[in-house]
Amino acid sequence: MAIFYSAEKWDGPLTLREMYSETDDEIMQYVPDYKKNLLAPGNMPEEEIEEFQSSLKEVLLYIKYSKDKKKLQEATQKNKNFCNLERLAAEVIRITTNSKLKYPSGQEAVDVCAAIEEMKKDSRMEGRLEGKIEGRLEGKIEGSVETYREFHCTLQDTIQRVAEKFNLSIQKSEEEVRKYWK
Repeated sequence: MAIFYSAEKWDGPLTLREMYSETDDEIMQYVPDYKKNLLAPGNMPEEEIEEFQSSLKEVLLYIKYSKDKKKLQEATQKNKNFCNLERLAAEVIRITTNSKLKYPSGQEAVDVCAAIEEMKKDSRMEGRLEGKIEGRLEGKIEGSVETYREFHCTLQDTIQRVAEKFNLSIQKSEEEVRKYWK
């Protein structure tokens, strides 16, 4: 039994013979055909995952919907086991999905629902910070454009200077300079 820890659909071979699909038929008659027992959440309908009676169910559901925030939220809200998940299962989720779930150490059970909310809160804060930084940069660029205009620099010279000063590509610099070139 193997588990494909990805939200992507498995498109690889499922039997030994499929692995050797380009081998001569004379040789293939001597190759036994073993079937892989594979759990691939991306290929499994939710109903099939729901049949599991262990925390593997929550792990597979989380992996299945890890690329779709809306479906992930629906799945975690619908399944109350996410609010009291075994720590080891939460670790598997965090590692296999590369999510930024945070939860207190030393506890046997983890509230994944609360961890998801904390992760969303952190993401909002990061977005606000990035917005502030971007706003400051735009303000500095605007001030530089005004200064270069006051000193009668040409548009092309201003674009070049802004690109160098703020480490921007010429294309990005031109976009920014044209916003404030009045």
